[in-house]
Amino acid sequence: MTDEHADLIALYLDYDYLEEGLDGHRLSLTEALAGKKLELYLEDNTKLFIDFQSASQLKWGKLNESPKEEQYQAIAVRPNIFFVDWVYHEDTNQSMSLVVDLVAQEATLVCSVLPNPEDAIPTLDGRIRKDNDLSAVKVRITHAGIGGEIKQKVHHKTQELVGKRIKYTYGDQHTYEHIYLNESLFTWHCLVGVGKGSAETNPVDYLKLGEALYLFIWREVIAAWVGIIVIDLSQNRTAGKTFWIKPQVNKIFNRTVGAYAQLLNETQYE
Repeated sequence: MTDEHADLIALYLDYDYLEEGLDGHRLSLTEALAGKKLELYLEDNTKLFIDFQSASQLKWGKLNESPKEEQYQAIAVRPNIFFVDWVYHEDTNQSMSLVVDLVAQEATLVCSVLPNPEDAIPTLDGRIRKDNDLSAVKVRITHAGIGGEIKQKVHHKTQELVGKRIKYTYGDQHTYEHIYLNESLFTWHCLVGVGKGSAETNPVDYLKLGEALYLFIWREVIAAWVGIIVIDLSQNRTAGKTFWIKPQVNKIFNRTVGAYAQLLNETQYE
């Protein structure tokens, strides 16, 4: 920010202005998974089950172990491809986000772990020296076959977003552009809203889920924040969630979000 009077704490740490309004163009929640039971065969040979008991309640866990009960939300990003998300009720610093792909019979699981309040505040210098990481948030990405082992591994890492500059309009309150710099970093820049003019470069993971369909995961450097978004460039829509902690008040937020996407330009790097 060039404005010397800007409230940098509000813009980059508190994020009060992002508590609402990122779901203005979110796809509707779906009840399509209610009544379905899935067995997931992870690449490390772990077997999980998910029993979607209703449109908002599920049981899940390892096969032959006592199940855990959670409240979830689900969004159909394409026919028979779903974004599913919940926060662990026993540990609200952790969440699970899945892409359940009933077309490819494959799932991608993203476990996100927010830091404790005291660990969210250390300097970037200290974090790099201690953890060799830019962000205080940790994510673990795993893949699984549905009903059996993965056969083709349709979901995989990609660099296809690198070089693209895309504008995301979440509603009347929030518009951002993303510039995907390389395989490990991207920059967001606020175009419309309270945060207009603010920008930050953060670590990122990109996965390809299908033709023009991507899973985009970023972890913020300044705030303890993670975003997990499915980008559909064939429909120019996104669906996903944001998950963050305000360490000064030890309050956690988990929001499903969505936006219209517009490709602005693309740079071909040599």
